[in-house]
Amino acid sequence: YDHIKPGVVVEERFAAIDHDRGPAVEFKVFTIWGKFYIAQWRQGGYSGIIDSDGGVVEWGSIKKKRKKLPDWVDWTMVKELAENMGRNKDMFRTDIFVGVPATSSALTGGATDEEKRNAVQVVVSEFELQPGTSNMDPGIFDDAARLWIAGYKMGNYKVVPNTEVPKQYVE
Repeated sequence: YDHIKPGVVVEERFAAIDHDRGPAVEFKVFTIWGKFYIAQWRQGGYSGIIDSDGGVVEWGSIKKKRKKLPDWVDWTMVKELAENMGRNKDMFRTDIFVGVPATSSALTGGATDEEKRNAVQVVVSEFELQPGTSNMDPGIFDDAARLWIAGYKMGNYKVVPNTEVPKQYVE
């Protein structure tokens, strides 16, 4: 870690395909043992729960305000990206933006619907090993904990030596 220089990373702002001021779609996707568990859909002030098929569901105190994902969201790509990021990890949260970079010419006047759809990108915003989020029903995490612990009880893991971390950080 001695060779890492301090710095700041600034994400490019993403927008919905209808106009620059609309927020992109964000998914906080939870994987357990590399498999999709559940996703939180956020867009502006909206928050919803998404199942593995991309359906909007009610769970506890979180009620359906929207019946389906926008048709320009490639749910299969979102799910596969999250599962790839969560591979070889017991529990993992991947935050994914689906939208158009705010600097894209597709957001300026004159772009066709097809040009806007072609400009949509699916990108990882961040990830967490501690999969927390706000506005999530506690029952969701209780169920996730049950699945997470079950994987350990079943021996669903392999101990892999890590030679990349300096000993002073391990001891």
